[in-house]
Amino acid sequence: MYLPRLIPVLLLKGKGLVKTINFKDPRYIGEPINAVKIFNDLKADELVFLDINATKELRSISYDLVKDIGDEAYMPFAVGGGIKNMNQIEKMLEAGAEKVVINSEAIRN
Repeated sequence: MYLPRLIPVLLLKGKGLVKTINFKDPRYIGEPINAVKIFNDLKADELVFLDINATKELRSISYDLVKDIGDEAYMPFAVGGGIKNMNQIEKMLEAGAEKVVINSEAIRN
């Protein structure tokens, strides 16, 4: 029997969640930890957090934010945004992420 999985993808700009259309004109919609609590209650299968400005700003997704999400989430989660090397990947996994999303750097290197 086919059981669909609920995997919300949440976009971050800095430390806040945003809603966009084609990644343009981001509108602030709330704090990531509140969203984690909501999806815990809804029993989401997994979460994905993508920092949409990290690559442009030459930084990676916040380690502290990933750690906070890991402390609160009852489900596996993935993180992405500005991750370029194995050291950053290891750091995100140590902070609690189960998966790391790589986009721009995979194309460049």
